[in-house]
Amino acid sequence: MKILVVDDEKDMETLFQQRFRKEIRDKEVEFAFASSGEEALRYLAQLRHEAVLILSDINMPGMSGLATCREIRASSEIAIIMLTVSDSEDDKVAALEAVCARHGVALKAAALQFPLHHPCVATVIPGMRNPDEIADNLAMLHAPIPADLWRELKEASLIDPAAPTP
Repeated sequence: MKILVVDDEKDMETLFQQRFRKEIRDKEVEFAFASSGEEALRYLAQLRHEAVLILSDINMPGMSGLATCREIRASSEIAIIMLTVSDSEDDKVAALEAVCARHGVALKAAALQFPLHHPCVATVIPGMRNPDEIADNLAMLHAPIPADLWRELKEASLIDPAAPTP
């Protein structure tokens, strides 16, 4: 199995080689390393058939891991696992926004509709400061959301894989 690791931290290559030295020696796994999203895209363009899994950092200079993932997803179904040492809310929001944007859905619409799919939730009552927000919230509650959005959120571990969705 060939795994492409995309990370700007040079220590990651050593870490993977040490951790999987037996598997590498036994030829069970082979790693390729790219230090940027751009380098990963060049690698895949030349050797697309070889990599069966991509492990990518989210936070990298230049093209982020999320942007790299979007580029790869445009032409491939290769498995991608996003890695980060940051659990910041900003990273999760950026990832949620990216998935919603790919599906043409406002993050607010997904956030308002998500809890409604749980059998224990009867209604969602969003806060409002003025009458314009009432109309906006109603529009978001009725906005169409493709099933693929929920699938992608689960695959990216942005929502619990067992969470009820349409």
